[in-house]
Amino acid sequence: MTRKAETRSKLTVKASGKVIGTATAAKNGKFTVTLKTTRKAGTVLQVHSKDKAGNVGKAAKVTVTKN
Repeated sequence: MTRKAETRSKLTVKASGKVIGTATAAKNGKFTVTLKTTRKAGTVLQVHSKDKAGNVGKAAKVTVTKN
């Protein structure tokens, strides 16, 4: 998964409340998360972000698509 977030924020990807991947956004805000396990198409993931000041953003929902 590749997306964009606030510079240097910490990202956590969850499925059914369980952490399945983490990343830190680069200087340009881009980040890539490699998931610990493959997810079926249609699975909804929640991406949580936390900036350097400790502010937590609203979780974004991402639906897994078939490759």
